[in-house]
Amino acid sequence: MAENLDYNVSGSKCFFLNNANCETYGRLYDWFTAMDLPSGCQYNSLCAIGTPHRGICPSGWHIPSNADWDVLIKYVDPSCTDNVCASATKLKANSPLWDEYYDKRGTDDFGFSALPSGYGYGGNRFIYGDVRYWSATRSVSYASYMTMSGSNAYITNYYDSEFYSVRCLKD
Repeated sequence: MAENLDYNVSGSKCFFLNNANCETYGRLYDWFTAMDLPSGCQYNSLCAIGTPHRGICPSGWHIPSNADWDVLIKYVDPSCTDNVCASATKLKANSPLWDEYYDKRGTDDFGFSALPSGYGYGGNRFIYGDVRYWSATRSVSYASYMTMSGSNAYITNYYDSEFYSVRCLKD
């Protein structure tokens, strides 16, 4: 998809709880909502997911796994040899919205059009600036996500209760 998912489902949020932000940036989701799993699945092996995993994506689309994100990052930056690659500039939109943060506009060489949708945590607290996209990959304790900050794009892990954006990948 060339924009963040804006599917209004129970448990999703607009940045700063402002509906106009959903129109610009899409909605933010915790990991279980993005994966379309009941909250009782936390740390329950019976709720394990496979890949590809549709989650809240429309039919014919799925939530990218770490392997999917890695393919994108390394395609954009073929010289990438580790998990942190200077590919974000080429994936970020050439939008003045990036100017509001310390970041600079992107070149959007691949039509990914990433915007600084920020993220949410701790109920209704929000951080503006970078962008974080959920991955369908998780460990026992943490969920994975791909983030773009500055010129770098990389995959990392954190708590599944945070609210990040979703990009869907065509099956």
